[in-house]
Amino acid sequence: MLKRISQGLDRWSVRRRQFDGTAETLDSLYTKPDPWKLGSREQARFEGTNALIAQFCPPLASILEVGCGEGYQTRYFRGIADQVTGIDISATALARARVAVPKAVFLEGTLPSFLPLLRHRNYDLVTLCEVLIYGNDPATLIAAAQSCGAAVIITSYEPQSHSLSQLCSGSDWSELPEISSGRKRWKAYLWRSNASTKLT
Repeated sequence: MLKRISQGLDRWSVRRRQFDGTAETLDSLYTKPDPWKLGSREQARFEGTNALIAQFCPPLASILEVGCGEGYQTRYFRGIADQVTGIDISATALARARVAVPKAVFLEGTLPSFLPLLRHRNYDLVTLCEVLIYGNDPATLIAAAQSCGAAVIITSYEPQSHSLSQLCSGSDWSELPEISSGRKRWKAYLWRSNASTKLT
């Protein structure tokens, strides 16, 4: 009984810190597979994200997925791009992602730590799906994504996306239709490096 109480308190402590963005916290969460239930709950968001990409982006050869976790959304991205590279700070999550999506490339670390390498790749699309809530500097993460891709798509759960409209403003940004599933909604924004291709 005491062991179960102790485990429950440990899980609560980790969950309370889940958005601090540290590798230690995320690896603690990933001690159990699929801690956010992405394999069952987020399918509509994955499909909705791919639908927006298909509608608003040209055909893609390469995608850089920031915060790929265990590779659940990576599987969807492999359906629309030949080359998918995922980045995550959790070694535990990446080990599962490599098994789940063997044709993708996975890198352990943060996007800023890989910028010298990735800047020269110039991906067709960089994805920031559900990652801006981790850590405390989303503007820096967005700028890093813009430096290594021709386009950036951001999705964020609507209740947690209050600051996105300020971060995603300017002539190169477009607000996309919301992704919805039941009562859940996600905001979506697209940045393109060429202002002349802005959506109307």
